[in-house]
Amino acid sequence: MQSIGRWADASGHPSGAALVAEGYVGVFVYAGTPGRAKNITAAVYADYVAHGLQVVAVYENVADDISSGAGAQHARDIMADLAHVGAPNTLLICAAADEHLTAGQVVTATGYQRDFWNTAKGAGWSGPVGGYGFSEFTHAIHDAGLSEFLWQCGSESLLWDGVTWWQRNDGTAVVGGVQVDINEQYQEVTTMPTAQEIAAAVWAYAIGKRPDGSPVEAGDAEVNEYLAGFFGGGDAGAHAVYPTVNALAAKLDQLNAKVDALQGTTPAAMQAMIDAAIGQHMQITGTVQITGAPPASPPPAA
Repeated sequence: MQSIGRWADASGHPSGAALVAEGYVGVFVYAGTPGRAKNITAAVYADYVAHGLQVVAVYENVADDISSGAGAQHARDIMADLAHVGAPNTLLICAAADEHLTAGQVVTATGYQRDFWNTAKGAGWSGPVGGYGFSEFTHAIHDAGLSEFLWQCGSESLLWDGVTWWQRNDGTAVVGGVQVDINEQYQEVTTMPTAQEIAAAVWAYAIGKRPDGSPVEAGDAEVNEYLAGFFGGGDAGAHAVYPTVNALAAKLDQLNAKVDALQGTTPAAMQAMIDAAIGQHMQITGTVQITGAPPASPPPAA
């Protein structure tokens, strides 16, 4: 089979710049297990997409996850984690069976994959859902209609035409000081995130949400990218601009709230408010002296 691109995966996190420099076009990341060192973070994800790397996320806690009976929960875990790091729901995600399977285990693994698949699809995950494992697992989930891509490990001689990626078993590499597994891509995956979705994901990480708490969208990303360039370029520019915008918006909200509170206020109530403000903020202490010429006395009566 002819490779059309080289991907990396690692329990460490080589930088996007280092991966690109070594000729990698994509990276497999681990998600759904926050707290574990190999789990993707918002900063790492933003770094990868900022360097133009394609990303596929895999849930793998231990080698025999397929025996846990937790396929549905693992799907929920990876989706929640990816949302937390700013990844769009068009990202490719997969479950893993990181061990050779007996015939009985194949049945168990297929059930695990079915739960993972049904949960992701039922939750509205729009990106392709696939699986990682040895040839007996990839054949089984393909035949059961539970995969939209396959990432196979093991012997190259067992590759078949349904395989999208192969994790090489004949050597590893060191990228930016981090050991990575080398993966060959054999088929195009046409539903990767669009440029706008990637931009929105990166900016959602960089600037959080809008001042009113609503999600950042692609249009926001384009505007903020312009602002970043105008006010110094790169993330530093955006980070300098957006907090200021947030602070001004918050002050405007406070002002609007006070104006709304004044609607329908009577003159008497307004006078009472003014008197109270004067009483709170004006204090006279000591001797008060009035200087200047006194007013002229009226002439005596005739």
